[in-house]
Amino acid sequence: MKVQSTNAQSLADHLFPKSFSEALRYLRKRAHLTQDELGRSVGYSREQIARLENGSRLPDLAVVAALFVPALDIQHQPKLIQQLLELAGQMRNASSGHQRITVTRTTQTKTRRVLEIVSQESSSPYTLPSPLFPLIGRSVETDSICNLLLSEARLVTLIGTPGIGKTRLALEVAHTLKTHFAQVVCFAALDSAQSAKDVPGAIAAALGITQTADQTIEAAIRTHLAGGEILLVLDNCEHVLEASNLFGEWLAAAPKLKLLCTSRMALDLYGEHEWELSPLALPDLAHLPALDELNKIAAIQLIVARIRTTYPAFLLNMDNAIAIATLCVALDGLPLALELAAARMHEMVPNELLRQIVSARSRSQLSSTLLQQTKRNVAERHRTLHDAVAWSYHLLTPPNRQYSCDWE
Repeated sequence: MKVQSTNAQSLADHLFPKSFSEALRYLRKRAHLTQDELGRSVGYSREQIARLENGSRLPDLAVVAALFVPALDIQHQPKLIQQLLELAGQMRNASSGHQRITVTRTTQTKTRRVLEIVSQESSSPYTLPSPLFPLIGRSVETDSICNLLLSEARLVTLIGTPGIGKTRLALEVAHTLKTHFAQVVCFAALDSAQSAKDVPGAIAAALGITQTADQTIEAAIRTHLAGGEILLVLDNCEHVLEASNLFGEWLAAAPKLKLLCTSRMALDLYGEHEWELSPLALPDLAHLPALDELNKIAAIQLIVARIRTTYPAFLLNMDNAIAIATLCVALDGLPLALELAAARMHEMVPNELLRQIVSARSRSQLSSTLLQQTKRNVAERHRTLHDAVAWSYHLLTPPNRQYSCDWE
């Protein structure tokens, strides 16, 4: 980081404008740029720059940090960057009436303390998939869903966009609760099911059920599930919603059965508890906290942890904090997107990756191969954001596609 002179810093402290519009105009002129020149540097038109400078256009904080900062040649002045971002945040808040969002740490809930007391081994004959990394930033969700399944809920559906971490959270809940279900905690992946008619076979295979000549596969599953206390995790249900009536039938026939499903949309069954999963907690770019507090924010923790898998010496510091924080915001705290971004850090520095991502996002091309994963043991649908959305979109029936986001 370049050290600024005392006089220059004093000037910035005392003479820096008090609004984003004035600050942008001041910094543009200080960099000897016309509105046309600044616009070309950041992918804006001259009219868009003019609207920012007269206060009729709201700034995007991620774009300001990623594109305007280097264009204005203040990338080595973190205090000045923070002043500009704070003014941008004030302008947006004044326009929307939104209050500043404060990220706080969460505490463990009752479920976690109860589970520490239970030491018996699960007698389940099924092996749950074992995640390769610890879950980050989902302790509150894990505890709350565990409490729900241990109390009145028999059908819980984790709902969210592709890449938000539904499967990973469902596995965490399953591993946490496996000592509470006397016979079975079973995970059934439905991603290979091409249609609703393939669902019973996929679930039967996960449960180890063999169909007999005098019994349908659906009836065999119903009989198997009726026999004991079971937690069945059904992953990727959104493209086979027509099979969900079977889930209701099995629940009615098995009083101790509980289902934990993941889906892009609710199953629309009576008795269903819908749990809409939110993105990971994000830093407030307009009021970026100190490094020790920044390191406690879930999105930051995840991207830093994944960067360290290929770059063990990586540390969040004053030189890269704004870029890393802005990356998290630009990617909306989506876990898959953060992991894909972290995978590119061995090729480029955070500022360069940020610039490319924000530029691609402004052109609606963020789903391209800019963010991609090449590890051999990663499913094809998780290799890019485009693949994650396109996989489930193409498997949806035409009537259900109207509820899907536009991924093209």
